[in-house]
Amino acid sequence: MMHGTNLPPDHAMRDRTRTIVVVDDDPSVSKALVRLFRSAGLQAISFNSCEDLFDYLTSASADLITLDLQMPDMHGLECIRKLKEGNGWSRIPVIVFTADANDQSRRAAMQLRVSEYIEKDSWLAHHLLALVKHHLGVE
Repeated sequence: MMHGTNLPPDHAMRDRTRTIVVVDDDPSVSKALVRLFRSAGLQAISFNSCEDLFDYLTSASADLITLDLQMPDMHGLECIRKLKEGNGWSRIPVIVFTADANDQSRRAAMQLRVSEYIEKDSWLAHHLLALVKHHLGVE
């Protein structure tokens, strides 16, 4: 299930390869998403914790982040709060991709201005890929 689209991508960057960062503590999910994005010609990298994501972002950039909420080191909502606080990260589109079907979590994520909220049990690969491309401004 998905809800809302908040911020359109910056279309000035269309000509370069986009980097998607997958943050999920389940290796099978991370591998599947990285494979999906790479099959569409996008760069993709994965991390199994929010701390690894922040370490990466201090020296590299991301054009979009997919994020699980139920993470071992930091809840995904706290991770989103940190992303939105600054350091130039607040403009990175975040797609929550989680098994958390709780309406309260969904509302909290949308209040933090995530781009999409997708429940893992209801996703389709082609639909997720279409949403990612929409937020990146690529065809």
